Amino acid sequence: MRKFLELNKMDYFEEILTSHRFFGRHVTLNNYIKKTKTPNKDIIFVGDEHRDIVACKKSNIKIISVTWGYDFEVLLNEANPDFIVRKTKRNLKGYSRGCLNDYFCS
Repeated sequence: MRKFLELNKMDYFEEILTSHRFFGRHVTLNNYIKKTKTPNKDIIFVGDEHRDIVACKKSNIKIISVTWGYDFEVLLNEANPDFIVRKTKRNLKGYSRGCLNDYFCS
């Protein structure tokens, strides 16, 4: 993940949280929230799997699902992510919560 972000000059993430849990990723998310005292509303998860969406919903975190990852778009849509991204229109510099749709093509 870090290498991909570096190669694509995507240096605007504060942290990258990974989990080796096959299921129960929400536990990792909840532990992060508790440890850092970060409000749920200040976290946006970017994921490529159906189980990422399920975990975020359990942890009350917004999720951006990307279609170029592990799961097919139809499976991602079944879990009803907050946002679904097929490709970026431009880079995310200057991103704010209210303008996601300006930065991504649906």
